[in-house]
Amino acid sequence: MQLFFNILDIASYVIGGIAVIGILYILVKKFGVVASIDIDSIPKHQQGAVRQQLAAQRLKRKFEKAGGFMNRILRPALSKVYQVSKNILQRLIKIEQRTSLSIAKRRSEKKGSKEEITQLQERAEKAAEAEDFSDAEQKYIEMISLNPRSVEAYKNLGDLYMEMKEYKSALETYTYIISLEKKQDKESSSDIGAGSALADHYAHLARASIGLEDWHRARTNIDEALKFEPNNPKYLDLLFTTSIQLKDTARADEALTRLKEVNPENKKLEEFIDQLARLEK
Repeated sequence: MQLFFNILDIASYVIGGIAVIGILYILVKKFGVVASIDIDSIPKHQQGAVRQQLAAQRLKRKFEKAGGFMNRILRPALSKVYQVSKNILQRLIKIEQRTSLSIAKRRSEKKGSKEEITQLQERAEKAAEAEDFSDAEQKYIEMISLNPRSVEAYKNLGDLYMEMKEYKSALETYTYIISLEKKQDKESSSDIGAGSALADHYAHLARASIGLEDWHRARTNIDEALKFEPNNPKYLDLLFTTSIQLKDTARADEALTRLKEVNPENKKLEEFIDQLARLEK
């Protein structure tokens, strides 16, 4: 009987070792992507959140899935092996976080060619169309690593997160886009189209907030968008929607009145009138 338990112990460690090797393979495979973002271009107060959200979150999801798999397979008899493996993984993550900064700095010194970025863009779009969201996400992150100041690349990534319904990731991405856009506006002598671009970013931020059912934040952001484009029917539509959800009849009525003025042919007006009437009862 003792021999049986000895064999079981050996088998458990072998299985645990295989599991760890498998997870190490995932780490090595994803390490380049995690470290690829040039965080030097990100303000210090946003470095952690942006880089974690755009890259390390991918690694975290892989570890969580792997951890769940180990828990199901090893069961109580192998719990010690699982704990050891978990501790190793935690150390690996800490090592990755320390070393990825230096790798990111080295990568930032290598500027990607326009041709390479264009190819990544095309591949990302094809992957998104095929609903291979993981591959599309990776391609957009690679684009960002080659051009960390590309608003378009971040916007594509934010739009992808919206399509994936990962609203929190989208929210943080759009928030960073706005800070990046503002920084570039200050550095540029021309502000042509800057207001329109910011309005669009705030509108996307509002839509991400709606996805999270954070109606107060959504309306705050749509108000920001309306500062730049006060007569944009899409933004007024969002103002009405968020005000209805907040049961704010005054703001809903304001949005509806302005919508009637700027877009009297809007097919949703009758529906909006009914919604406001029900709220006012």
